Formats: sequence, structure tokens, C-alpha cells
Amino acid sequence: MRGPKFEWVIRANQYSVSMEIIGTTAQKTTLKPDTGGSLAMRVEFGGDTTPVYKCRLTQRKTLACIFRGPGGTTGVQFKKIPLKQ
Repeated sequence: MRGPKFEWVIRANQYSVSMEIIGTTAQKTTLKPDTGGSLAMRVEFGGDTTPVYKCRLTQRKTLACIFRGPGGTTGVQFKKIPLKQ
């Protein structure tokens, strides 16, 4: 979280994902299976490259996503929470 706001919010419906990330515009992507048993998703930050995060469900039932690139490794973890209607 960044202050009272979530830094990343992801809404998933099957393999279709919509994301809201502080500092970017809202975007939609698709989770695509890779050869290593992970789900991959592209995240557009507006730079020269578009990182692909590799995601897996954890034993704690969260979605952990990692990107390994030239600048190092970054990761985010999501937990399922109910949406207010």
C-alpha cells in the first residue's frame, strides 16, 4: 500500500486481467501459461520496454508475481479481498 491506497489492484475474470497501478493508466492484459508452470502477464509502465511478470499461486492462496530484468528483480503479491458492490 502507498498511504491509504493500494499500490497495485488487479481484477481477474478467468485469464482476463484489468490492473490499476499508481503512476500508470488503467490497463487490460491476459494471463498466459508459460513452459515453466507459471502464468505470465505484461505490464505497461510507459517506458522503453514492457516487463513480463511470472505469477504463481502460493500456499497462502496469494498470487505472487516476479520480474527479473537488467535492473534487478522486483515482485508484487496479491491477496484476494471482496469488492464492495
